[in-house]
Amino acid sequence: MSNREIIEQYCKDVLRGKIVSCQHVINAVKRYQRDKKNKEFYFDENAANIFISFIEMLPHVKGQPANEKRLLKLEPVQKFIIWNLFGWKRKDSGKRRFRHAYIEMAKKNAKSTLAAAIGLAMFMLDGEQGAEIYSAATTSEQAGEVFAKTAVKMWQKCTWMQKDSNGNTRISKSQYQLTYDKYGSFFKALPGDADTAEGKNAHCAIIDEYHVHKSNDLVDNISTGSITRAQPMIIRITTAGKSRKVPCYNYRSDCINVLNQVTNDESLFIMIFGLDDGDDWHDQKLWPKAHPLWYSNSELRAGVLSEYNAAQRSSTKAIDFQTKMLSIWTDSSKTWITDKKYMASAGDMEFNQLLDYLKGRECYGGLDLSKSQDMSAFTLVFPNDDGSFYSLSWAWLPEERAMNRKSHHYHNFLKWRNEGYLKLTDGDVIDHEYIRNQINELASDYIINSIAYDRAFAVTLVTELTNDGLTLNPFGQGYQSMTAPTSELEGLILSGKFMHGGNPVARWSMSNVAITHDPAGGMKIDKSKAHESVDITVSQVMALGQYMIINSETEQYFIA
Repeated sequence: MSNREIIEQYCKDVLRGKIVSCQHVINAVKRYQRDKKNKEFYFDENAANIFISFIEMLPHVKGQPANEKRLLKLEPVQKFIIWNLFGWKRKDSGKRRFRHAYIEMAKKNAKSTLAAAIGLAMFMLDGEQGAEIYSAATTSEQAGEVFAKTAVKMWQKCTWMQKDSNGNTRISKSQYQLTYDKYGSFFKALPGDADTAEGKNAHCAIIDEYHVHKSNDLVDNISTGSITRAQPMIIRITTAGKSRKVPCYNYRSDCINVLNQVTNDESLFIMIFGLDDGDDWHDQKLWPKAHPLWYSNSELRAGVLSEYNAAQRSSTKAIDFQTKMLSIWTDSSKTWITDKKYMASAGDMEFNQLLDYLKGRECYGGLDLSKSQDMSAFTLVFPNDDGSFYSLSWAWLPEERAMNRKSHHYHNFLKWRNEGYLKLTDGDVIDHEYIRNQINELASDYIINSIAYDRAFAVTLVTELTNDGLTLNPFGQGYQSMTAPTSELEGLILSGKFMHGGNPVARWSMSNVAITHDPAGGMKIDKSKAHESVDITVSQVMALGQYMIINSETEQYFIA
């Protein structure tokens, strides 16, 4: 079979369930299928084949395959990764489409081997003058996993990599790096803190075990230094971690939003292998989700089973097993409301249709006014006789923050602004007068009974809106005030009774939500644990809470 046929068969096997896969892998395959219709890109099959062929000329350097002097044989899933990374090109430039990659998988799936092979391929095949290839990590030992323990050993076993056909030196090795004199290029390890990345101009950087990084400074410096390259690639490759309070988890969350089509980043390739939310980690039939090499590697399967047996005897080992062998982020709370369930409650009308359909209807508001540079949000909920609600939400952001090209959300903010879902106010701080004027405009279209607001940031604006004739009521942000409407919102969405029209900014906000509970069972959205804005979701809760408070004396409100 050709590589193309292998890739197409892999996609079919994933989508049909023949290869047991998590939703993130399924979505990555669906994305590849959609990309075939994307007019911005074309697929260079010859380029993809060259990279696959090069990698399969490299030797194994560990275990029995190395003892037997075998060459790498890429599995279909590995070919899928290489196929995407090096085949897709931009029509406007002819350069590679993907500049970033996030690859997450359980241990023992040859991620260091794959990463080293990619680094060597970009080192030798791109013909990039002065190419700088880095294996970057927080420690020398970890940075050496890809470079010294894998890439260098591959070089040592490949005479064709060391000498050309005339016996002249092709790639030489010094104590700390491989050097390709023909192009003035090098491949080396880059351990340590952010200062070590200052001034680097990476053509390829492999960020190994990204989940260990306590800050994003090292990665940011490498990424910033690569922007002058024609087609650089920053590859973050990792297992899962035990803390969500790290850059890796935030980046992973953004990647999932791209796979779910909540946000868009055409320069980012993503493959995340792991169990889905709600999966029983004891169910061995689900373990292939975390292991791309599960079906082809009997030693892997035996090793995972051995680790599982040990995990049954120790709670500490159980956590280690879930994290390292099943790619479960063990301290992360479960997704509150999945994107699939949220969008299932969107209703039959789109947001822009609802704007006209709901004119003249009574509604209740929630205003989540931010600090000076953050997003602010306003939601109106419209009760129906059957216990369901329509919901309209608006968001505002200072223009200078939204248009910061260094932000990986820049393109999404621009798209949402152009589509009318996100309003940008002049300057670098939120414009309260702009928000005041728009709320007054909405009050002329809809009958706003009252608006709940957060006391912390809205004092001046509340006074002005009250003088304009609107009714505003303070709404606490603690468990006592937030528990009932948060629970109510959850129930409405899960029963398909909160029809929001698919507003993409509200959808993004919901994807960022982290829920916390108090000892008494109370619940609320925790902004401190959200890596991105949750303001629209908070305003939805407040608007619903306002309705519940106003109507509590006349009716007891339940979800059927």
